[in-house]
Amino acid sequence: MAQTPAELKLSRARAHMIMNAPFYATMALSMQFVQRDDIDTMATDGKSIFFNPSFVESEDDETIRGVVAHEVAHVANLHHTRRGNRDPKQWNMACDYAIDPQLEKDGFKVAKFGFVGKGFDGMSAEDIYAKLQADGKDNGQGKGHPQGAPSQAPQGQQSGQPQSAPQGAPSGATGQGKPSRPGDVLDADAPHDTAALAAAELETMAKVQQAHNVAKASGKGSAMGALAAAELKKAAIDWRQVLRRFVDSTARVTQQWHRPNRRHVHSGTYLPGNVPDAMGALVAIFDVSGSTCNPATLAAFLSELQAAIDDVRPNEVQVILCDTKIVAQYTLEPGEPLNVKLKGGGGTNMQPALDAARDAQAVICFTDCDFPRDVKDTGVPTLWARYGKRGKFPKWGEAIQLP
Repeated sequence: MAQTPAELKLSRARAHMIMNAPFYATMALSMQFVQRDDIDTMATDGKSIFFNPSFVESEDDETIRGVVAHEVAHVANLHHTRRGNRDPKQWNMACDYAIDPQLEKDGFKVAKFGFVGKGFDGMSAEDIYAKLQADGKDNGQGKGHPQGAPSQAPQGQQSGQPQSAPQGAPSGATGQGKPSRPGDVLDADAPHDTAALAAAELETMAKVQQAHNVAKASGKGSAMGALAAAELKKAAIDWRQVLRRFVDSTARVTQQWHRPNRRHVHSGTYLPGNVPDAMGALVAIFDVSGSTCNPATLAAFLSELQAAIDDVRPNEVQVILCDTKIVAQYTLEPGEPLNVKLKGGGGTNMQPALDAARDAQAVICFTDCDFPRDVKDTGVPTLWARYGKRGKFPKWGEAIQLP
């Protein structure tokens, strides 16, 4: 079926991002564009980017790219999972103040709709929300709110109460109702459904880290991607969930140009297609230097990693033991259990082990992160599982703190 003019314009926006803003492109490709005539402009719930075709057709390509990037930024910053019981209108406003300066730094056009230049640069949405509340700026009517700010709640509904989703709207719209300005963010699920919100947050974290890795590998990183990836390292989420999600996400699909997305080829728009891909080599690196690790911590980590391996079934599992050099390296046979003993001594230098794993699809490092020198990014998706709190996490890869 032929694309509508609005769909063509959105496809052009995404294609432009692939070449110029890969972080935003990778995030946008993980969501689908969905037409909704009951909204005025655009909005997102983390899974879809909703659009009103009249709005999309009325704006130029540069503006639409900016609004699509704005939606992506909401998701990258987990705004769709973090509202809680906050007033939806002011939460949207605070989120806009938080992301628009970063979008501007990344070269997107936000002047027409953006919340920039109000002194909130570098603040989180939560902190901005608290300041807006303290300053008494409410409902988009107070001084300093740009034209197009969220409108008043429907008559008879108190501010902060969940609104009913419009008929035919996705479940993610519950709690937010009808967006009223470009770039609104909807709740991923009902605010009281903490399990569903936690699941949405984990899924989004995987997307953000993947997008950040893609952008870095292309040499076109972004202010938004770096900031979002850094925030993930601070997230207080159970390390078991992060470990399992990391292994799962590296085994799903890859996007390849040689097999384009057939949904868009007929319109002359070529986007990379999703290609199912069995997981290649998973490398587990264990720091066996003289540092002391609680045996219970190692046992729990090995148990969780074994469960993830059993589920994903990578083509190969390699184990590398290292201190200042590689002490031992071996490949596990299918079904062979992880059985690692931290025997060794002396200092720590993870670089030889990391270099030996450059052909892996994913690397997991069990270490205290007490490195005498920085370790270099190998470009392979890497998860640092730190025990103790002596060392510092490297500035690249993902990170979990073990008990």
